[in-house]
Amino acid sequence: MIFQPGLFRCVLAAMVVASHLSNYEIGRPSVFIFFALSGYWVSKMYAEKYAPNYGLRTFYISRFLRIWAPFAAAMLIFGVILSFTSSTDQPISAMSFLLLGIASTDADVLGVSWSLDIEAQFYLALPLIVLGMSKSPIHPRSGTLAIVALLTMCGIALSEYLDVETALYYAPCFACGIWIYRSGFAPSSRSAWASLGLFIAAGLLTYASSPYRPLLLKDQDLAFSSDVFLMPWTILLTPFVAWNVRQQSSPLDRHLGNFSFSLYIIHWPIISMMKELLGPLDSTEKVIVLCVILVVSTTFYLSVDRPLEALREQVVRRVSRTERRIST
Repeated sequence: MIFQPGLFRCVLAAMVVASHLSNYEIGRPSVFIFFALSGYWVSKMYAEKYAPNYGLRTFYISRFLRIWAPFAAAMLIFGVILSFTSSTDQPISAMSFLLLGIASTDADVLGVSWSLDIEAQFYLALPLIVLGMSKSPIHPRSGTLAIVALLTMCGIALSEYLDVETALYYAPCFACGIWIYRSGFAPSSRSAWASLGLFIAAGLLTYASSPYRPLLLKDQDLAFSSDVFLMPWTILLTPFVAWNVRQQSSPLDRHLGNFSFSLYIIHWPIISMMKELLGPLDSTEKVIVLCVILVVSTTFYLSVDRPLEALREQVVRRVSRTERRIST
């Protein structure tokens, strides 16, 4: 089976790494796709596992600990290292470890914590979203797009005028994943690969066009956010995403999917420290940085992420047993 779900997530994480080592804006679209995948997998887990068998407390503790525990460990490790090695003050404080709200501040030692904040916000809102969808009299075809558009505009307004970053801004991404699950959309492999080809072609044509090339570059001063292009661009991948999440995942592929999270949260502090040490990185130095990232991410995955995941599962089992006793 080619391009299993875990491998896809690893590719997305690698694109974020490549974006942080270059001037190409390929990291942010990858995060948008991560949000769509989260919309699918988390809504599926909630509907099929947590809602029928457990209460909200188990769901919230399980999902929040999955992202918070490795995040907090990485924050602690790199926050301490950077405080001794960096020539600039690193914005780390006790409040940074709360995760929620970090997207609206500069206290992002890991460089990607903002997306984990957005993810946690989505977890908090999902039960309400599911409840609203089950009780809403609005037909999906006539009302869903309008609701998603309204939520997105609210998110844009909060971001632009109040500097408050919320999951509302990324509503189209999460909604895409939820729709894939609830609709049962299962495109053929031909349609999936065609959508990937269309996505790549749209990116290449945009880059080849001088007026629109700045949309794919990070050092450009645009009159508007490049997300106006980047988010619809990633929506082109919907058939590929819908096909990919339904592929059988092998044990190795599940490890790759889990490893992608370690790679995602570990890579930026390493890049930051290497730039501090070496200055602007040339091609050879970037290869060295990639090797360091791979070694440190693998070490973190095996020695920190996996033990924390085992601990999370123990906590969730205890909480679920308690919740069941209370309910009976």
